[in-house]
Amino acid sequence: MYVYNVCIYSDCFFKFDLDYIEEHLEDRKSEELANLNEMELEYKTKLNEKQKLKTELYAKFGNRIDLN
Repeated sequence: MYVYNVCIYSDCFFKFDLDYIEEHLEDRKSEELANLNEMELEYKTKLNEKQKLKTELYAKFGNRIDLN
């Protein structure tokens, strides 16, 4: 079943299929959530790498450096 809605913008009328729009939005939402998860994983990896480097530098230079 197709449900059509009409959107009025200024003097223009747009007819669109509501089912198609909802499906498209769900697809985009899934893509963006996957992208967000990937970015969070990359962020955590970078934080771990940063902590390792700080540990190495503090081991080498002691309290003569401040990395905060």
